[in-house]
Amino acid sequence: YWPRRVENRICGECKVPVKLSNHHTCLQYCQAVGRYCVSAAAAATAGDECSEEEEMSCHGHLEDGHAICECGARFLRGHYGSLSEFWLDEEEMQNRVREMVDNFGILEFQFYDAFEGFSRPPADDASRWKCAIQGRPVHRDAVEAAVREIHRLRGRSWP
Repeated sequence: YWPRRVENRICGECKVPVKLSNHHTCLQYCQAVGRYCVSAAAAATAGDECSEEEEMSCHGHLEDGHAICECGARFLRGHYGSLSEFWLDEEEMQNRVREMVDNFGILEFQFYDAFEGFSRPPADDASRWKCAIQGRPVHRDAVEAAVREIHRLRGRSWP
Protein backbone atom coordinates (compact mmCIF):
# COMPACT_ATOMS: atom_id res chain seq x y z
CA TYR A 1 0.00 0.00 0.00
CA TRP A 2 1.82 3.09 -1.25
CA PRO A 3 -0.51 6.11 -1.57
CA ARG A 4 0.29 9.29 -3.47
CA ARG A 5 2.99 7.81 -5.68
CA VAL A 6 4.24 9.80 -8.66
CA GLU A 7 2.86 8.23 -11.86
CA ASN A 8 1.77 5.21 -9.79
CA ARG A 9 5.40 4.00 -9.89
CA ILE A 10 7.32 1.80 -7.45
CA CYS A 11 11.14 1.96 -7.52
CA GLY A 12 11.84 -1.11 -5.41
CA GLU A 13 10.25 -3.37 -2.82
CA CYS A 14 9.71 -0.51 -0.34
CA LYS A 15 10.94 2.44 -2.42
CA VAL A 16 8.50 4.88 -4.01
CA PRO A 17 8.59 8.31 -5.70
CA VAL A 18 6.43 10.70 -3.69
CA LYS A 19 5.34 14.32 -4.01
CA LEU A 20 6.46 15.80 -0.67
CA SER A 21 3.84 18.52 -0.86
CA ASN A 22 1.42 15.82 0.33
CA HIS A 23 3.72 14.65 3.14
CA HIS A 24 6.39 17.15 4.13
CA THR A 25 9.24 14.61 4.57
CA CYS A 26 9.95 10.98 3.70
CA LEU A 27 9.91 10.29 7.44
CA GLN A 28 6.32 11.57 7.65
CA TYR A 29 5.33 9.68 4.48
CA CYS A 30 6.70 6.39 5.81
CA GLN A 31 5.11 6.97 9.22
CA ALA A 32 1.75 7.61 7.51
CA VAL A 33 1.92 4.12 5.94
CA GLY A 34 2.96 2.57 9.26
CA ARG A 35 6.67 2.21 8.51
CA TYR A 36 9.97 3.85 9.40
CA CYS A 37 12.15 5.76 6.90
CA VAL A 38 15.30 4.00 5.64
CA SER A 39 16.50 6.57 3.09
CA ALA A 40 15.45 9.58 1.06
CA ALA A 41 16.65 11.21 -2.14
CA ALA A 42 15.63 14.00 -4.46
CA ALA A 43 14.50 12.58 -7.82
CA ALA A 44 16.66 13.47 -10.83
CA THR A 45 14.18 14.40 -13.56
CA ALA A 46 10.47 14.40 -14.18
CA GLY A 47 10.92 11.80 -16.96
CA ASP A 48 12.55 9.16 -14.77
CA GLU A 49 10.70 9.05 -11.46
CA CYS A 50 13.06 6.44 -9.92
CA SER A 51 16.39 8.08 -10.78
CA GLU A 52 18.03 9.66 -7.72
CA GLU A 53 19.73 13.02 -8.09
CA GLU A 54 20.86 13.73 -4.54
CA GLU A 55 20.69 11.89 -1.23
CA MET A 56 18.92 13.72 1.57
CA SER A 57 17.88 13.12 5.15
CA CYS A 58 14.59 11.40 5.94
CA HIS A 59 13.79 14.73 7.67
CA GLY A 60 14.62 16.72 4.50
CA HIS A 61 12.16 18.98 2.69
CA LEU A 62 11.93 19.68 -1.04
CA GLU A 63 10.57 22.93 -2.42
CA ASP A 64 9.93 21.46 -5.87
CA GLY A 65 9.67 18.09 -7.59
CA HIS A 66 9.46 14.79 -5.78
CA ALA A 67 11.51 12.58 -3.51
CA ILE A 68 12.21 8.88 -3.57
CA CYS A 69 11.34 7.52 -0.15
CA GLU A 70 12.52 4.11 0.99
CA CYS A 71 10.49 2.78 3.89
CA GLY A 72 11.40 -0.06 6.20
CA ALA A 73 9.38 -2.76 7.90
CA ARG A 74 5.95 -2.10 9.36
CA PHE A 75 5.76 -0.68 12.88
CA LEU A 76 4.70 -2.98 15.65
CA ARG A 77 1.64 -1.72 17.45
CA GLY A 78 2.34 -0.82 21.06
CA HIS A 79 6.01 -0.20 20.23
CA TYR A 80 7.53 2.37 22.57
CA GLY A 81 10.90 3.41 23.92
CA SER A 82 12.26 4.81 27.17
CA LEU A 83 14.45 7.82 27.82
CA SER A 84 16.32 7.88 31.12
CA GLU A 85 19.56 9.90 30.85
CA PHE A 86 18.29 13.39 31.56
CA TRP A 87 21.70 14.89 32.33
CA LEU A 88 22.69 14.93 28.63
CA ASP A 89 22.78 18.20 26.69
CA GLU A 90 19.79 19.30 24.60
CA GLU A 91 21.30 18.35 21.24
CA GLU A 92 22.14 14.82 22.41
CA MET A 93 18.61 14.33 23.78
CA GLN A 94 17.13 15.42 20.44
CA ASN A 95 19.53 13.11 18.57
CA ARG A 96 18.47 10.15 20.72
CA VAL A 97 14.80 10.83 20.03
CA ARG A 98 15.47 11.09 16.27
CA GLU A 99 17.51 7.85 16.28
CA MET A 100 14.70 5.99 18.04
CA VAL A 101 12.16 7.31 15.53
CA ASP A 102 14.34 6.76 12.44
CA ASN A 103 15.85 3.38 13.35
CA PHE A 104 13.03 1.73 15.25
CA GLY A 105 9.84 3.59 14.35
CA ILE A 106 9.27 4.59 17.96
CA LEU A 107 6.70 7.36 18.40
CA GLU A 108 5.72 6.63 22.01
CA PHE A 109 8.25 7.63 24.69
CA GLN A 110 8.30 6.88 28.40
CA PHE A 111 10.41 9.17 30.55
CA TYR A 112 11.93 6.79 33.08
CA ASP A 113 13.34 8.13 36.38
CA ALA A 114 12.62 11.80 35.73
CA PHE A 115 10.67 12.32 38.98
CA GLU A 116 12.02 14.38 41.85
CA GLY A 117 9.43 12.92 44.17
CA PHE A 118 6.26 10.88 44.03
CA SER A 119 3.78 13.39 45.47
CA ARG A 120 4.43 16.42 43.28
CA PRO A 121 6.45 17.58 40.27
CA PRO A 122 9.63 19.62 40.77
CA ALA A 123 9.25 23.32 41.47
CA ASP A 124 8.53 25.41 38.36
CA ASP A 125 11.80 27.31 38.77
CA ALA A 126 13.97 24.20 39.40
CA SER A 127 16.41 23.63 36.54
CA ARG A 128 17.96 20.48 38.07
CA TRP A 129 16.97 17.83 40.58
CA LYS A 130 17.77 14.26 41.58
CA CYS A 131 15.57 11.32 40.64
CA ALA A 132 13.64 9.94 43.61
CA ILE A 133 14.46 6.31 42.80
CA GLN A 134 18.16 6.22 41.95
CA GLY A 135 19.35 9.72 42.78
CA ARG A 136 20.40 10.29 39.16
CA PRO A 137 20.61 13.92 37.97
CA VAL A 138 17.72 15.34 35.92
CA HIS A 139 18.14 18.57 33.95
CA ARG A 140 14.94 20.34 32.95
CA ASP A 141 16.46 21.57 29.67
CA ALA A 142 17.20 17.94 28.65
CA VAL A 143 13.61 16.86 29.42
CA GLU A 144 12.17 19.85 27.54
CA ALA A 145 14.47 19.25 24.53
CA ALA A 146 13.27 15.65 24.31
CA VAL A 147 9.61 16.72 24.58
CA ARG A 148 10.08 19.35 21.82
CA GLU A 149 11.69 16.82 19.47
CA ILE A 150 9.05 14.17 20.17
CA HIS A 151 6.31 16.72 19.48
CA ARG A 152 8.04 17.91 16.29
CA LEU A 153 8.18 14.31 15.03
CA ARG A 154 4.50 13.82 15.97
CA GLY A 155 5.13 11.37 18.80
CA ARG A 156 3.82 11.18 22.36
CA SER A 157 5.53 11.05 25.73
CA TRP A 158 4.62 10.35 29.35
CA PRO A 159 6.48 10.21 32.68
